[in-house]
This record gives sequence, structure tokens and C-alpha cells, in this order.
Amino acid sequence: MILLLWTAAALGLLLWTGLSWALWALLTHDPSWVVALKTWLDASPLAGWLDQVAPGWDGVLAATVGLLQALLRGVAPWVSWVLGAVWVGGCLLGLALAGLLHWAIRVGSTPVRPAAPPPAAPPPATA
Repeated sequence: MILLLWTAAALGLLLWTGLSWALWALLTHDPSWVVALKTWLDASPLAGWLDQVAPGWDGVLAATVGLLQALLRGVAPWVSWVLGAVWVGGCLLGLALAGLLHWAIRVGSTPVRPAAPPPAAPPPATA
């Protein structure tokens, strides 16, 4: 059970690290990729479907693209530090949780020891 716990903890740390790295890679790129995303979406067949389902979606997307570009330019200088701190915090939290569960498994799986038998009573005195 403990081996399964630590294997799951290691897999969780691996996934957390991959997610943090992917977010770092996305946020440290040049914000111009957001405009390319809008261009790609306009050229895709999804654009026609979106026109039917949500008229005016391109205006909302244009405003969102502008906001996202401004946000990415604003956080670019310190995104590595923040993501590093969040990654470390998540790793420490995951390891602490795994350690707590390890302790709970160890305490919960110790066999219950039977109570010691009472001391034998002295034999009755014979006259």
C-alpha cells in the first residue's frame, strides 16, 4: 500500500512539473501568438458554426485577444518567479500529503496487541 502511495505521489509530482513547465513555456513566449490564434480560428470551419451559435463572437474574441496580449506583456518580467514559487509550493504540499498518508497507513496497519494477562493470584493459604 505504501509503495502504491509513493508511486502515485511521484506520478503526481511528475504531472505537476509538466503542467508548470507547459504554463511557463506558454507564458514566456512572445504575446503575438495570440493574434495567430485568432487568425487560425477565423480560417477554420469552426468559425461558421460559431457565427450561427454565438453571433458577434469575433468581437468578443478580438477584445479577449487584446486583453490577453496586455496581460502577457505585463506579467512577462516576473512570471518565472511566480511560477517557480507556485511549483515549489505544490511540490511541498504533495510531499506533505503523501507523508501524512504514509504515517496514517503505518499507524492504521499496526496489529492490535492483546492486553497482557493479569498477574496470577497467589495460591490460597492452607492451614
